[in-house]
Amino acid sequence: MPQKDIAECIGAEGPTVVRVLDGLERMGLTVRQDEPADRRAKTVRLTTQAAPVLEEIRRITEGFRREMWAGVPDEDLAAYERVMAVLLQNLGPSGRVRG
Repeated sequence: MPQKDIAECIGAEGPTVVRVLDGLERMGLTVRQDEPADRRAKTVRLTTQAAPVLEEIRRITEGFRREMWAGVPDEDLAAYERVMAVLLQNLGPSGRVRG
């Protein structure tokens, strides 16, 4: 994913993302590659060393989700997901309500 898209997706400033990516690179979890079409742009790729870390993150988040949603009926969860989809659509890519 392009570095600027990562910043936009998480709502962080470019310099903050650069610092985080620097740390992930030092840990051997990511690499940044130049974009052939735009020398200023960098694409961020995960390394094979990131796989066990991602698996641990998935394991933890799945357990958290199970605990968090315990006792919530499926139809209520489906309604929540529909409402959230509309809210996110209303926010748009900028994270601000359109209008």
